[in-house]
Amino acid sequence: MSSYYIPVDNDVKHQIVSLLSDAVQNDVKEIMATHYLEFFNSVHFLTWDFIYTRIYKQLKNENIICIKCRRGPWSFILVYDLESKYLYSFMKDKRLDQLIEERKNRSSIHYVDALVTINTDVEELDIDMSNVEQQLELLPLEEDSDWLKAVEKILRDMLGIYYGKVEKYVIITFNQFKGEVQSVKATLLSPNMNIIYQEDWSELINVEYDKSYINFSDWDFDDDENEVDDLVKLKPDVEEEFVNKGDYEEVVSPKTEDKEQQEKEKG
Repeated sequence: MSSYYIPVDNDVKHQIVSLLSDAVQNDVKEIMATHYLEFFNSVHFLTWDFIYTRIYKQLKNENIICIKCRRGPWSFILVYDLESKYLYSFMKDKRLDQLIEERKNRSSIHYVDALVTINTDVEELDIDMSNVEQQLELLPLEEDSDWLKAVEKILRDMLGIYYGKVEKYVIITFNQFKGEVQSVKATLLSPNMNIIYQEDWSELINVEYDKSYINFSDWDFDDDENEVDDLVKLKPDVEEEFVNKGDYEEVVSPKTEDKEQQEKEKG
């Protein structure tokens, strides 16, 4: 039996789930109700703005670094744990399912494609690999020099001073229905996007939230538009344009500036 578990502080885990569910279940509904909106075209992007803002500003732990990233027009955060050296990002369940399903046929690089390459030694973890062992072979693209070059560029740009320090990358996903968070999971993927390990954090969801704003039962919060990612085409001309393009921004939360300085001095 596997003894592996994702080494995240229990309080940090509770905070993440609480902040995520509060953003979905309170913040979005409040802004819609207080502004008397009749049309909710922006609800999907607004949801992510609240999620990222809450986590970026309110996640409190001395070992946590929040990194602000941008891929094309899409802004998001990565959460880095200095103690465990684990990196986390956030996504809807069905978006992750879509990325996994399209992986073998994708000729463009999603930032998750780059981040999962960090998990190169997952077979060394104490995890039952019987269902995935035969799937760990590299895909043709992962042996392509242009692909590898672009992946390294993305990783360096996103991680900045933490490039080369991250040991594992985990995606925290959630599912929502009618404006309520139904499930939260943490997933460890192999470099070719196979699910190696998964934890269910759903029991931590905050079920006590304000239901007084407005009845959202007639609105579809779940048919999320795809994130507007910057996918990197591997044609030579576009690859060259990408490598020379400055489309990234990193901001470290003020609460972690001292930690960043300590990391620089250690590095």
